[in-house]
Amino acid sequence: MQQIWLHVANTSLGAWWINDVITQGLALTIAWVQVEQVTVVGSTIIGAHASMNIANGCDGVDMMIMLVAALISTTLSLRQTLLGALFGLLFLFIINQLRLLLLFNVLQHHRAHFTLTHGMLAPFLMLGATGVFYAWWLALSHKHPASDSSACTSH
Repeated sequence: MQQIWLHVANTSLGAWWINDVITQGLALTIAWVQVEQVTVVGSTIIGAHASMNIANGCDGVDMMIMLVAALISTTLSLRQTLLGALFGLLFLFIINQLRLLLLFNVLQHHRAHFTLTHGMLAPFLMLGATGVFYAWWLALSHKHPASDSSACTSH
């Protein structure tokens, strides 16, 4: 999956993902959460005090791929795996938007802390959120296993 994404990331589909989905999504998130005015130019979001470029790797796709790979490697039913992937991807998209919002806010107002936040704290947030979702989904799926019509029942 990672190799496929690496080939897609530098195509028009990859540009659409970064520019339109991630960066424009961040601009909408900033407008919704803050009163700060921002401008988007391609993959760059420009604020009053600084601009931030959203590059490949900032989009959360690595963690999304890791989660899907982890779900595929389980003994969950196909239905549970697909639902876990769907909800997990949505969850990680939202967490990544919050991560980017945090990074943008730090860059705008606490620039001295940007390197630490970008290089250590934000990646741990994404990794931790991925692990928590995965553990939660496994626990939930084992608590409520999907019905299997081929399972034997005794009376």
